Amino acid sequence: MWALLLGWWQNSYAAVLKWVGIAFAVLLVWFNIKQSGRKDEQADELIAQNKSVEKANEVETDVRRLGDGAALDELRNDWSRKQ
Repeated sequence: MWALLLGWWQNSYAAVLKWVGIAFAVLLVWFNIKQSGRKDEQADELIAQNKSVEKANEVETDVRRLGDGAALDELRNDWSRKQ
């Protein structure tokens, strides 16, 4: 039995190594595609966070520019226009 397996291995080790290499290459490509998808999602999340922070900064800057009590008046005016 052992001689049979050894004989088979000696005759086909190149083919086995070739298929192992192909499988490794396919897994490597799949892993890289998966990683690039994650990076795209992370980039989209960072862009959305950046937009939120920019909007918050704009609102904060606008409120700072208003005088005392003017922020409340501005909110009342905006609210009454929408109704």
